[in-house]
Amino acid sequence: MVEISDIKKAYRFKTRPEWCPSGVPGMDGVEFLIAPNMRALTKKYGELTRPFTRRGKTVIPADRANEINAKTIVGTIVLDWRGITEKGKSLPYSEDRAVDLFMATPAQVDDITEIAIEMSRTQETEDAEADDNAKK
Repeated sequence: MVEISDIKKAYRFKTRPEWCPSGVPGMDGVEFLIAPNMRALTKKYGELTRPFTRRGKTVIPADRANEINAKTIVGTIVLDWRGITEKGKSLPYSEDRAVDLFMATPAQVDDITEIAIEMSRTQETEDAEADDNAKK
């Protein structure tokens, strides 16, 4: 298990990671620790797609798109999981395992990215409101 305070220190999040259900049929009870860290997501995506950028245009081969998308969310917005087992035992989270899982379920990557975007918007609004209230 990973302590949220350790995650915040390691990744310098302003946002708060939250546990979210997977939402994938057949993955009932699986949750992911999602941090809406869009800046880190954007940076990592840029790094992973740089080899496919020519003259300002990025063209990712179809056979590499799932891999790049999976690697982009792992470690930036997906930080942990719970409820995933192997042979009846809890399977510890690792970035390599997470990439393998998300490459096998590409729709999950889109869903998690959307959740993170919405969390980011919600948290930014809440933080702005808290700042406004503190100033009053």
